Amino acid sequence: MVVLAHEWGHFMAARRAGVFVEEFAIGMGPRLVTWGKPKRKKNDDGTAGGEPETTGDYTVYSIRAFPIGGFCKMYGEEETQNDPRSLSSKKVSSRMLIMAAGALMNFALAFVLLFVYALLVGHSTTTVLRSSMENSPAMAAGILPGDRITHLNGSPVLLLEDMKMSLQSNGDKPVTVRFVRGGEVHETLIAPTTNEYGEYMIGIQTEARAGLLSNEEGVRRVNLFSCIADSFKNIIFFLKFTLAFVVQLFTGRADISGMAGMIGVGGMVNDVYVYQTQVVKSVASTVLTMVNLCALLSANLGIINLLPLPALDGGKIVFLTIEGIRRKPISPEREGMVHFVGFVLLMILAVFIAYQDIMRLI
Repeated sequence: MVVLAHEWGHFMAARRAGVFVEEFAIGMGPRLVTWGKPKRKKNDDGTAGGEPETTGDYTVYSIRAFPIGGFCKMYGEEETQNDPRSLSSKKVSSRMLIMAAGALMNFALAFVLLFVYALLVGHSTTTVLRSSMENSPAMAAGILPGDRITHLNGSPVLLLEDMKMSLQSNGDKPVTVRFVRGGEVHETLIAPTTNEYGEYMIGIQTEARAGLLSNEEGVRRVNLFSCIADSFKNIIFFLKFTLAFVVQLFTGRADISGMAGMIGVGGMVNDVYVYQTQVVKSVASTVLTMVNLCALLSANLGIINLLPLPALDGGKIVFLTIEGIRRKPISPEREGMVHFVGFVLLMILAVFIAYQDIMRLI
């Protein structure tokens, strides 16, 4: 579903811009199923069975053997063509939109799935405190139920997960907490403590809303606007979390062992599925948990693809930006070489991550 959404975004944007799509494929490797083959032209006497139409007159749709990705092959993507149906003939702005459309469709899919999950299960609507834990740092600092935390160390927070991430990156140092009480803004300094899992915390519980399938008593129900707001907040959180990890990775503050590839993701999905079906034993809970996990993966794929790295959509957008500034395209050979080197490096990284994933499973 995640890969289909991504490639469908490229496909629809290309078609809308008048770019001919040669093949739309889900999966990699040899073709298993193919449709969209050319129709045969009619004979001079009007009967069927003539010569096939040229390949440039139709799009091939295929499902391939290995479910590890997909592609949308556009005419003129790898070399300059004067044909008005080619990608290279389109304006820079149109090509940038086509390159970004895959990630945008991933964000759209994540939003829809998060909205469904919030509507049915519920969500933490804000960072408004429901209560402070007994003898917790928050209680000692005088933070009361009804207070809304807005910033930690000057950085805005939208969700409870937002606060957790900020506290983990802050470590054991005192954190400046800004909160709103009765329309007035207050700030206080709190020294976090750790729980039994070694996670930093200030000891708070936030308000939540119950979904349509929830049986919780005394909790407000979700509404359309709260579900929309929560879905946007979660996507923003995914964006911040992923970018923070990438920055830490390139600055040496994060370990590459924290990354997972297709095998690792498959193992994670399997673990969640096994837990839901064998421990929780609820079909509805299993489906909804998978919906939430799919939203996370979709948003993550969209973010990663927009990184300004060669062979990724973000890298192609960088070249298009340079072309727009120079007002002339970069040599296709040079750009192709950069993307090829980037692709090789990404494949080496993928093999290393796959090795890590296998060792974890073993």
